[in-house]
Amino acid sequence: MKLAVISDIHADLISLQKALLEIEKQKCDKIVCLGDIVGYGQHFEKSLIGRDADACITMVKSNCDYVVCGNHDLHAIKKLPSYHVELGMPANWYELELKERERISGSHLWLYEDEMEDPLSDLSHDFIRKLPEYLVIEADKFNILATHFIMPDITGTSQASPADLEDFGGHLKLLKKKNCLVGLAGHAHLEGSARISSMDFQMNYNRKSNLLHKHHLIVGPAITRNPGSRGFMILDTINYEFEAISLK
Repeated sequence: MKLAVISDIHADLISLQKALLEIEKQKCDKIVCLGDIVGYGQHFEKSLIGRDADACITMVKSNCDYVVCGNHDLHAIKKLPSYHVELGMPANWYELELKERERISGSHLWLYEDEMEDPLSDLSHDFIRKLPEYLVIEADKFNILATHFIMPDITGTSQASPADLEDFGGHLKLLKKKNCLVGLAGHAHLEGSARISSMDFQMNYNRKSNLLHKHHLIVGPAITRNPGSRGFMILDTINYEFEAISLK
């Protein structure tokens, strides 16, 4: 199976349309979206033109075979992740004033103070509400686990940022538990892609690389226009290869 992987669209309709055209040229069998379809802040000020949350959701619904939710998606519909208690988020989180959420968060959680208004239709709201936090994808020779971020925060709701190999240990254990050889994640807006196993962290950028024959995670780039590069990934489960492809 040739699997295209997109993530972190952030309502950027221009970039999503471009990515889907490039993916069509790649003749992929399936497309997976790793979340953050919607939601963007003022830090995108240089690229606000061409953002349309509802249109992006419509395109994802029409083109993607597998979709999981990201932190911005959850925030857009005011839905808490299933593990919100572990993050210290009370059930009435979205009813609290910002100052109270700041007090509870202690700079640990994303508060979306600069999030731009981009109201969703009822259909878009319902689509996001039904998205799972993870999916197991059955490929030709192995299973793949799709999440927006990594354990213990697979939706990326906290501001946690992995700093060393030990920080990925929980996610690698989750791969074993779900009987998945490969994990796919986004959220980090990388320059290209990275491959992480229990032995090493390798930045692959936009080079074609081999999959491993042991549990490992692949983190890919963002679709959205942002200060870094943007792009998508191709995962070839027959030839055990993956590659991040840049969107110019």
